[in-house]
Order: sequence, then C-alpha cells, then structure tokens
Amino acid sequence: MRRLTTWSVVLMAAVALTASAQEANDNAGTRAAAFLKMESGARGAALSGAYTGLADDVDGLFWNPASIAAVEGKQLTGSQNWSFGGINHSTLAYGQRLDDNSVIAASFQGVFASIERRIGDTLEPDSEFTASTYGVGLTYARTVGDLAAGVTVKALQERFDVEDHSGLSVDVGAVYAIGKFTAGASAQNLGPKLGDSSLPMTIRAGGSMLLADDGPRFMAD
Repeated sequence: MRRLTTWSVVLMAAVALTASAQEANDNAGTRAAAFLKMESGARGAALSGAYTGLADDVDGLFWNPASIAAVEGKQLTGSQNWSFGGINHSTLAYGQRLDDNSVIAASFQGVFASIERRIGDTLEPDSEFTASTYGVGLTYARTVGDLAAGVTVKALQERFDVEDHSGLSVDVGAVYAIGKFTAGASAQNLGPKLGDSSLPMTIRAGGSMLLADDGPRFMAD
C-alpha cells in the first residue's frame, strides 16, 4: 500500500510538471520586460538561482528584497554580460544601512541590443536602432527579531524602434534566519501590464543550511 501511495505521488507530480511545462511553452514570448527573468548578479547566477534563502548582500535584492537586511555598512555591486547576438545585460546595485534594523538600496537592471533595420533584401542594413528594456528600483528592508521583510518598487521602460512602453512593478519578500538555517520566499514583478503584455510574475522559495562552522553550505530553491 505504501509503495502504491509513493508511485501515486510521483505520478501526480509528473502530471503537474508536464502541465506546467506545456503552459510555459504556450506562453513563450508573450511576457513584457523579459529581462526580469534573467539571473542578475554573478553569485546568484553561479549558484544556479539557489539564492532566495541564502542572499545576504546587496545583489540579493534581484532575488529577494528582504535579503538586503543583512547588508553591513555600504555595498556597491555591478555586472556586465555580453551575450550572443550583440545582447548586453547590465546590473548595478547600491545598498546602505540606515540603522540597526533597516537598509535601503537602489538598483538598475536592463538588456540592450543593436538591431539592424532593412526595408528590402540588402547586404547592408539601411539603418540601426537600439532596442532596450530596463528597470530602476528602490528597495527597503527591515528586520524584526529573526524575520526580515523587504519591498522593491521598480520603474520599467521598454523601447523597440517606434514602440515605447513604461510601467511599475513591485517585489515583496521575507527571510527567516535561526541558527545555521535560513529560509526565504519572494513574489516578484507584481503589477499591471506593460503595453499589451503581462509582466513575468515569479514566485521563489528557498533555504540554506550551514553544515559546519566556516564550512560548506547546503542550498536549495
């Protein structure tokens, strides 16, 4: 009976994942401000995104706004990724502690690409234009006991040739830390449509555990 129950759980999980994958495939390319789905910050990207419950620096605001509550003093971070097709992904963040319990930060993230414009089938382009999509954010996090909560408000902009859209989005998150264990969750890109397309709302949850003093750490998202 126990074996049957186990296989039932596995089967239901497989069906759910298949349905989720199908939905993701059906919605491919339909979201605005797609740069918001890109992994920002070298540390979080190197950890394959397992950063929601670990983030303890200003880079963490791109994953969970509550994570900057761990920032000590002042921190400045930035990254630049030159990808294929002339696509540039840039991030910049600065955080500063206000008092014993609160931290504030400002951030920028965006994607830029040079696009060739052709009217006919020509070897050389008639002209070029820069397509851009980016956001500027302001983050506030506060600690109460073992719990930290944070919020980010972002102003978004998309420009593609003659099209130009702007809007706002909000990220909210929390981090709970006790002893060697840390857990976090966040909801990102909450807001109205940008132009005719919805924002890529993202729900994250994760945790980390220090396995030994000054030793390895286990992480999962």
